[in-house]
Order: sequence, then C-alpha cells, then structure tokens
Amino acid sequence: MSGHRWGAQHGDTLHVIKSGRGEIYSTNGAGKEIVFAFGPGDTLGEPSLDGGPRSASVMTNEPTTCLSVPIRAVEQLMLANPRSSFQVVRNPIRLLRASIENLRAWPSRMSTAGSCACR
Repeated sequence: MSGHRWGAQHGDTLHVIKSGRGEIYSTNGAGKEIVFAFGPGDTLGEPSLDGGPRSASVMTNEPTTCLSVPIRAVEQLMLANPRSSFQVVRNPIRLLRASIENLRAWPSRMSTAGSCACR
C-alpha cells in the first residue's frame, strides 16, 4: 500500500520488504526529521527483538509488500540457524553507519541546505 505509515509502537514483528520503497523516519531532540530509505531485501522492526518499543516510524512511497514474521519465529530461526542472524542484523548495522555519517557531517550540512538526510 503506497503512503501507508507504521507508527512507533511496541513491536512484535519483523518485516522483510519484498517489493516497494519507503522511508524510515524519526524526530531528533531539535525537531529535525531523520530519514533513511528502504527497499526490497531490507528488514524493518529489528529493534523489537529486545522486547522494547519501535524506535522509528515508516512510510511507504509506492505500493509495498512485505513478509511479516513474528519476533518469536525470528528468535527460533536464529537459534536453529545462527547464520541467519547475520541477515537480521545487516539492516540495523547499515542504519547505524548512516547515522554516524550524519552526525560526522552535521556541522558541514548546516551550511549546505538540501544535502542532509535531516528535514
């Protein structure tokens, strides 16, 4: 569904994007919206693996289909097949790297409007 939003709530599901694109977004303390793009093959909802609330919201930009897997099933898969854990953690690592790059570039981005992943 295009334009669909998933809000920040308690998560109990991992979503694997099969088709479509969208954005993961959250607001920082200064009210700036931090945005990361996602597409086919990406996963959403990894922060819910620790039982806590979701840390961001999602909005699709085009019709999107995903496979929704209950966290308990993800945990069972990771225990039965430890190599699958690498696939589950790749997307959070990518987002962490992008966040660190955004923080490193923040002072220079303040003077070059439009080039920042912040809105």
